[in-house]
Amino acid sequence: MQFPIHIEQVNGHYSAVLVGGPAIRVTAPSRAEVLVRMKNELVRRVQTGEIVWVDIPAPEPVDFVGILKDDPTLEDLRDEIKRRRDAEPYPEYE
Repeated sequence: MQFPIHIEQVNGHYSAVLVGGPAIRVTAPSRAEVLVRMKNELVRRVQTGEIVWVDIPAPEPVDFVGILKDDPTLEDLRDEIKRRRDAEPYPEYE
């Protein structure tokens, strides 16, 4: 199992925080020690609890979605957006 950890040095000590879980934070006098402490804390938490995925229902569409679908000015707006987009140069990728 892998977890993203953010490490920074603050006032001569190292601080590590679980990315996405700021309540899980440890400090230590060295980078190596802060990693050991974070690993130990994560192991402790995984052993005493469980990690699960939770699905929630998607929000309902709001009432105004689609109310302008028959508005003829939307075609003009769409065409103008396309014209401006096509007029912009594409970035060069290496």
